[in-house]
Amino acid sequence: MTALTRRHFIAGGLAAGALGLAGLTGCAPAAEKSGEDVSASAGADGAATPAAGERPWEIAPAPIAEGQITETVESDVVIIGLGASGTYAATSAIEQDPYNGDLGLGFVPEIDLLGALLGHIQDKGADICFKHTSQQLVRDGDGRVSAVIAADETGALKKFVGTKGIVIATGSYSQDAAMLEYFCPMVTHNPVGDKVAQFNMGDGSGIKQALWVGGTMQNNGDHPPMMFWGSTNCIKNVMVNSTGRRFIDENAGQSNFAAAQFNQPGGTMVALWNEAYASQLPAISYRADDPSWAAKPEELLAKWNALVEEGIFMKADSLDEIAAAYDLPADVLARTVETYNGYCAAGEDGEFHKNPATLHELTGPYFATKYDVPASLACMGGLHVNALSQVLTETEEPIVGLYAIGLAAGDFYANQYSTRFAGNSLGRCMTFGYLIGRQLAGLE
Repeated sequence: MTALTRRHFIAGGLAAGALGLAGLTGCAPAAEKSGEDVSASAGADGAATPAAGERPWEIAPAPIAEGQITETVESDVVIIGLGASGTYAATSAIEQDPYNGDLGLGFVPEIDLLGALLGHIQDKGADICFKHTSQQLVRDGDGRVSAVIAADETGALKKFVGTKGIVIATGSYSQDAAMLEYFCPMVTHNPVGDKVAQFNMGDGSGIKQALWVGGTMQNNGDHPPMMFWGSTNCIKNVMVNSTGRRFIDENAGQSNFAAAQFNQPGGTMVALWNEAYASQLPAISYRADDPSWAAKPEELLAKWNALVEEGIFMKADSLDEIAAAYDLPADVLARTVETYNGYCAAGEDGEFHKNPATLHELTGPYFATKYDVPASLACMGGLHVNALSQVLTETEEPIVGLYAIGLAAGDFYANQYSTRFAGNSLGRCMTFGYLIGRQLAGLE
């Protein structure tokens, strides 16, 4: 197979706002390799008013006429979106030797890695087009999706033809209120209302454009949200709600915690622990291949005390101080801790059956912190795809030339996003980006 070259490859983020098309020949000069936001969600709805029973995101706008297009650029691959999945797809597709992709970066934060990969694919000859906004996909009748039409920052329309494939890597639909309510009602119909913070993980535009050419959404029911209840999620000795009572096995995963927290009064919870807990916590390594990365007790204590200084945690000699600080009923909190300590002495949690090995007596002085309502990072549902990441029609037929990866693709999660396996969403984005790149480059 012929490897992709400079003249064969377009990748990037066609977005509402900033967009990068990587691999497009003849695009505007690429942005600086650091500083420019290349994460993307494809833009421009332009849909007609839906008829009765129709949903607004399913209604396609009128096709853009050929006479409106100011430029046509042809390449082998067009990748719409330059987040984790799109950048990995671009990197994988541009590699002529499938084993020469080691950048010598070692263990680096994700954002640094994506920046390095962006520079890497540019050095390999891919063209990146930023500040373009995808409008429509082009499908020839019921056949192949052959191109995407995008507007540059001046509004000029360009057609980017992908002879081997068009890849949707534009993220989820979290910022589209109607789609969020329909597909992910747990977030919009929750007991704490609009207090739930929403992260910008895409407005669903890339998904919509795939629907307009015959694609479908995944078939299962409500899509699970990716919910997080706090950055210090290792603090789980005793957790109480605003009434001062325990409400869950503190060993539950973060998604379970978020679901339970939603249904507590006010959607808040307070964690309590002490200095001894630094030695009682499981030694969880940050790297599976190197246990030495696990936090040491003295490191945890230093971190906790620093957060006390910042006002994020508090340290108290009595439970009454904690109750006053977080507006908890002092008598109920005292009984809760007394009961919990009894479970610790008996070696059995009579309420939530917490693992006896993790029942640790809670005595002062205490640490405590309050968690507000959980945040929703993204909705984990998207386009109906097969094992090759091809977008499928209602009759389960792949749309030739059209692929979806990352948060734009569905059929991966069931009723809950699992935070038991940290990074599995990012891992999926990277893995399927890598696989689709190799596939379209003829390496698979």
